[in-house]
Amino acid sequence: MLAACGSAGETRDDRVGRFLVAPGKYTLYDCVQLAQTAKGYQERERELRIAKNRAEAAPGGQFMSALGYDAEYGQVRGNLNELRREAAEKKCDPLPGPAR
Repeated sequence: MLAACGSAGETRDDRVGRFLVAPGKYTLYDCVQLAQTAKGYQERERELRIAKNRAEAAPGGQFMSALGYDAEYGQVRGNLNELRREAAEKKCDPLPGPAR
């Protein structure tokens, strides 16, 4: 039954992000604002992914990575997903997909 809570291809970070970001948060943004905001979140996502990978390479790193980065990483992913949803709804140029 819990398997139905997530969709195919959705990561744990995507599920966390869905709960951390309010639906409709970017409703008042136009296409240019959506693209600019997404660019900032994409850069932050890249920084966090590098930091998580570096932390996970150290002994005990899985725990430290989860403690230090997972909440913010999930929130960034949630914001990016909401930005992509809003851009698609407004028929803007597609924003780049999620990095894996």
